[in-house]
Amino acid sequence: MIKINLLGAPKPVARAAEPSAGLAPEAIILPGAFLVVLALIAGFVYWYMTRQIDTLNLNLQKAKAEQARLAGIKEQNARYEQQLQQLQLRLDTIHLLQSSRVGPVELMHTLGVLVDRSNDLYLLTVAPKGDRLAIEGVANSTEAIANFLAALVKSGNFVDVQLRQSYQDDRASRVSFKFSLDCVYKQSSTENPAAPATSRGQRSGG
Repeated sequence: MIKINLLGAPKPVARAAEPSAGLAPEAIILPGAFLVVLALIAGFVYWYMTRQIDTLNLNLQKAKAEQARLAGIKEQNARYEQQLQQLQLRLDTIHLLQSSRVGPVELMHTLGVLVDRSNDLYLLTVAPKGDRLAIEGVANSTEAIANFLAALVKSGNFVDVQLRQSYQDDRASRVSFKFSLDCVYKQSSTENPAAPATSRGQRSGG
């Protein structure tokens, strides 16, 4: 079917649609760039903190290793100190015997005689302590301890007798009194029994 324009007026031409108003390109690029910068900063912070944590863990491992090494050295030093104390005790004993010119037999004999005079007392240890003699013992009564101290002074071989400690011990089946004292041992004025025999032999031979 053919249509004819009877009015003779020109047919209106359709206009092209105008572009609708939208977002500018800058409004899209700037937020994207900002997000990229934030991602880079977050990545750098994560990397930096990770390095710090690794460094701290490494230092902690080194500190633990050093602590273990020092603990071994401390234990070894303790053994050396114990050995040194034992050697020093032996040297002190030798020095005490040499300085007083008396052998252990004479010293123990003198103490034995004094202890035998009391049936209620006996000695536990006798050891040198510097230039003094340290004695520890146990007695059935405090009177026995006092009598032993008086006997030491009266003998003339022990001077500056000092009672350091005395206490009651209830752990045994019967009550006892432990004590510790120290004093200075002096050589007796009597000569060595072997010396007079030698002298008499020399004089008789002359």
